[in-house]
Amino acid sequence: MPYEVLIGSEGFGKVRGVWEDLQTTSAAHVFQTYGFAEAWLATAGTATRSTPVIARYESAGRTVGLFPACITHHGRVPLLTWLAGPYVLDYGDVLFDADASDIGVDEFVAGALAAIRPHARLAPLYLTNVRSDALAFEALGQSLRVYKTSAAPFVDTTGPFDDYLASRSRGLRRSVRKKHATLSNSGEIRFAMWDAGHPGYEAVLHELLERKLNRFRMLDPSSGAFSDGWLDFRTRQALTEPSTRLAVLTAGDRIVASQMVCEYRNRLYLLVSSFDPEFEHVSPGFLLDYHSIAYSFEHGLEQCDFCWGTEAHKYHWADADVALTTFVSDDLSGRALTAVAGLRRMLTSPRTDSGDSR
Repeated sequence: MPYEVLIGSEGFGKVRGVWEDLQTTSAAHVFQTYGFAEAWLATAGTATRSTPVIARYESAGRTVGLFPACITHHGRVPLLTWLAGPYVLDYGDVLFDADASDIGVDEFVAGALAAIRPHARLAPLYLTNVRSDALAFEALGQSLRVYKTSAAPFVDTTGPFDDYLASRSRGLRRSVRKKHATLSNSGEIRFAMWDAGHPGYEAVLHELLERKLNRFRMLDPSSGAFSDGWLDFRTRQALTEPSTRLAVLTAGDRIVASQMVCEYRNRLYLLVSSFDPEFEHVSPGFLLDYHSIAYSFEHGLEQCDFCWGTEAHKYHWADADVALTTFVSDDLSGRALTAVAGLRRMLTSPRTDSGDSR
């Protein structure tokens, strides 16, 4: 079968053109874009000694499928996982143009797995956060074991915003009004989306990421979510990945809260957020969610996506979610990984199933 496996940074660079073409024809999320993967590989990927392992499939002389994987390291443990995984990738999937391919996506995924597995050596296959509607979901479920499950809440933002707001509880609507009234004592409230060219963008970005990093180091010092290079990765993503923005909530001349988001394919992905502790009494994250959802409605987007993680605050706004599955290889290395992870969970304090650590 016409599969080619490309290894390392050189192989990653070779597929740039076809990868960016597939982004436009494949049902991919922002996490499958070349720009997202490139930002990670140049920073956190390098810090964790990660090596791209990409399976490419051609049909009639044209690249129609990419399986973007890498060998990375969690401590000393090697993992064969999605490129940009396993901690910052909210959704893992392949890129595949079904209309141009001579085979179906299930056959493509099976062939790609067979092509890349020999390059993993003893590393277990560990594919995180595969949506139940992902291109690769069915095929991965046929050959791999389920390791754990989670979900990603979202708000359908088609239709009038007023109708959506009316569907929320009376208590939530009252809370929005009350918190806005309290915040307005500090000045006029404004919400804006900043792109990388906005004055002050880099300063706000740096403060956002530092606050987030410090907060989670305090809450869970043992978490691997902030691997080496995380701060550099998020900074590079925000400065180079074209769909990334900063959602900024201000009161007067004070920045109350901010959030990294991606506006991609009629969807607003809510990623990393933080707030000024002086405004904690008005629940700035709650208000930021409100304004991000309103923005999605007002700008004709289809979804406001809270991404990976089942934190309760997301379900104040979202009535729907999509299931996420993490798969592990059904072999000796996969079973060993599962056993070690289970033992570690028994020996450490419970952690929330949260995408907020991203």
